[in-house]
Amino acid sequence: MNTDVKIDDVVFRGVSLVTPSFESDVPKYKVDQGFSITDHIGLAPIKFEMDLTLYDGFEGDTEYKRSDQYDKIMEIWTGRKVFTFESDFGTFTNMVISKFTPQATSKSGNTFECTMTIEKIISATISLFETPVVREPDGTLVEIGSITGTGTEVALTVVDSIPEEELSWAEKLYQWAVEGW
Repeated sequence: MNTDVKIDDVVFRGVSLVTPSFESDVPKYKVDQGFSITDHIGLAPIKFEMDLTLYDGFEGDTEYKRSDQYDKIMEIWTGRKVFTFESDFGTFTNMVISKFTPQATSKSGNTFECTMTIEKIISATISLFETPVVREPDGTLVEIGSITGTGTEVALTVVDSIPEEELSWAEKLYQWAVEGW
């Protein structure tokens, strides 16, 4: 049974198999008591494997050319393009092609068989604290309101000086990592 999938706003009609893979990294060691067990389970990015048949043909007034479909897949892969994937399983953003295997077959002169694996890229924003703090040459701690600039020129806008005893442990750790004691 063939189904349709949409990759980067291009519909591929000759998809005979779409297999999603939902995996988790489960610890193989003892978990400390007193902590959430679920904190030790890592969800792997979702992955889809599919068998596609690229073909020449018409559907209504729309012409499908296997060469155009192949070129679009190669454009996405070589360009390392992040795209949206739509299938019967739902819509998934931040997807990339991790494997594309075209197969030359002699089944038919107007088809081209291939397998493709796509997977989701997981992104995260990490912030220890909102306002960075730096130590002036005289030892004074200064809260930075903003950092702007390009290349090697950077402009610092000083908002306020704060005493060292008011720094959180995260700010002190950051300061130590960046500037040393």
